Amino acid sequence: MRVAVIDIGTNTFNLLIADVYIGHSFRAVHRQKFPAKLGKNGLASHIITDDAFERGIKSLQSCIDIISRYHVLKIFSIGTATLRNAKNTAHFLDYVKKELGLDIRVISGNEEAELTYYGVRMATPLTDEKALILDIGGGSIEFLIANSVTIFWKQSFNSGIAWLLEIFHPGEPIKKDEITALEQYLQTELQPLFKAAEQHPVKTLIGASSTFSALAGLICCRDQAQFKTDNRTCHEINIEEYRKLHEYLLTTTIEDRLKIKGVDLMRVEMLVIGSIFINFIINKLSITRLIQSNYAIKEGLISKIIKE
Repeated sequence: MRVAVIDIGTNTFNLLIADVYIGHSFRAVHRQKFPAKLGKNGLASHIITDDAFERGIKSLQSCIDIISRYHVLKIFSIGTATLRNAKNTAHFLDYVKKELGLDIRVISGNEEAELTYYGVRMATPLTDEKALILDIGGGSIEFLIANSVTIFWKQSFNSGIAWLLEIFHPGEPIKKDEITALEQYLQTELQPLFKAAEQHPVKTLIGASSTFSALAGLICCRDQAQFKTDNRTCHEINIEEYRKLHEYLLTTTIEDRLKIKGVDLMRVEMLVIGSIFINFIINKLSITRLIQSNYAIKEGLISKIIKE
């Protein structure tokens, strides 16, 4: 059965078209990202701006145009943080249904976390040891503590990278006092995570987001074309190499980052804040192992489809 999954995020819309083999696995047929920036300039006020509304519709139209070429049997479209929180979400959903014929299901933060877990479990060698799973989105952040069979704790925080950019307006390059202010905010905001980690200690951090993919691409492979065509579903990230990259990123401007070979253009604005977030978690929880998962929400939904 061929299906399409559209993950409607705050910053990026992600399309996955796959052949699903019931009870077994799936084969990706087509993947594509669209920089819709649905939450841009509207996260603090909880509104989808007119410009963002238009970008979102155009991105979804592009998704539908691509899907029409692949003989897809069923489309699953899910909305996350921006659509959970915006005051005019109903208008956006109604417009998409009327004009594009697409039904969008807005999922909760808890369900987003669970789908991330299912995706990560398909991609990474989870064992009996507990690991911290992190999905850094534009509008929200999902944390889970889990092993190969059980989710011990999960929570979604409305502190995505696009949100942090909109609230803190960091300089280019970012200043030391801006880093301090951001880390103080995270220290307060993420208290539930720290308490959960006291009950369920972890040493491994698994990242399931485009921020982790961007960092892994810059660290793991000098040949970016090779990294992008690598068939592995996860990559180990050397922590010391990550720290070196992190310290370098703190000194850069957007213009500097645009010159880095292989950098993800969709992530160039958010890369520094994302790295500060990751570095804060590594230091706070004394993480000793980093893994980047190529699978996240979309693949997690595919996993549910396979089971059902």
